[in-house]
Amino acid sequence: MPDYSKDVSEVFRELTILMIQKFGIRVLSALEHDESTLVKDFPSWILPWDVELVQCSFGYWSEFYYRASADVIPERPAIIEGNKLRVRGVVLDTVRKSNQFSSSSEDLEKPSKLRDLRGASHEQATLDCVWKDVQDREMTCVYPWGERLKVFSLTLCAGLTTPYLCAEKNLEQHWANFAAYWVLRLQSTSTGELPAELQRESEKGDADTFWFDMSLACEGRSFLVTQKGYYGLGPWISKPGDICCVLLGATVPFILRKTDDGLCYKIVGEAYIHGFMHGEAVEQEQGNKLNEKIFILC
Repeated sequence: MPDYSKDVSEVFRELTILMIQKFGIRVLSALEHDESTLVKDFPSWILPWDVELVQCSFGYWSEFYYRASADVIPERPAIIEGNKLRVRGVVLDTVRKSNQFSSSSEDLEKPSKLRDLRGASHEQATLDCVWKDVQDREMTCVYPWGERLKVFSLTLCAGLTTPYLCAEKNLEQHWANFAAYWVLRLQSTSTGELPAELQRESEKGDADTFWFDMSLACEGRSFLVTQKGYYGLGPWISKPGDICCVLLGATVPFILRKTDDGLCYKIVGEAYIHGFMHGEAVEQEQGNKLNEKIFILC
C-alpha cells in the first residue's frame, strides 16, 4: 500500500534498493546528477528521479551491444552502514578534460541549419572546441593518429547508429554519415582545414542520420578526454580529476568522484569510453595491466 507520509527521498531510496536487488548494478545507469544533487547530504547512488538531462541511458537497456564487464558474474552490491554501497570495479583512468554540451542540443547544429550557414560562419560551440582538441597533435591520444577521427566519430554517437545498432558493425556507412555531416559543419566554421578523407567519403553519407545519432548520445553529456588519451562521453557535470572505472556487473563504464576525506566515492554517472565497451577492462585486469578495487559509494 502507498504511504503518502513518507518523504520523497525515502521513496527514492527504497525504490533504488529494490531495483538493485532485482536487476543488479546495471540499474545505476539510469542515475543522473546535476551539481546540486551530487553535493546533497544524501547517497549519490540513490537515483534522483527528478533529474533528467539525457535523451537515453547507455547501460540500462540490456539489448545494447555494450558489455564492459564482459562475462564476469558480479557479487551482489552490499549496503553498509545504512547509506553506503560496496561494489567491485576496475579503474581505467582519470578525466583530463571535459567539454559540456548543452542540455538541448542547440550546439549540435542540424544539417539544415548548417546548409543555411554555408559560406558564412557561426560562433564556436562545444563541438568545435572538441574538434580542435582532436586535431591537436600535442594532445595525448592513445589511439593511432590515423584512426583518431573514426574513434572521434564513434564516440560522438556512443558507438550507436539508428536504430540503436552497433555502429562498428557497419563502420563504412557510419564513417560516410559522419563525413557528410562534418563537411557541412566545417564549411560554416573556421575550425581548420577539411581532412581529405572526409571529403572523399561525404558524398556517400547521410548527414541527418549522423546528426540524429550524435544528438541522441551527446545531449546533456560532456565529451571527455582522459589522462592517457581515451575519448568518451560522460555525465554533464564530469570534471578533470574524476575517475573512469568499470563497476563489475554493469554493461558500461562509470565516472566516480572521490570525496574530500578520500575514503568514499560519489557516483557521477554512466559513461561511454571508447576502447572499454567490449570487456577490455576485464581482460586487462586478468593480464595484470589494470587493478581491481573495492569502491565504497556514498
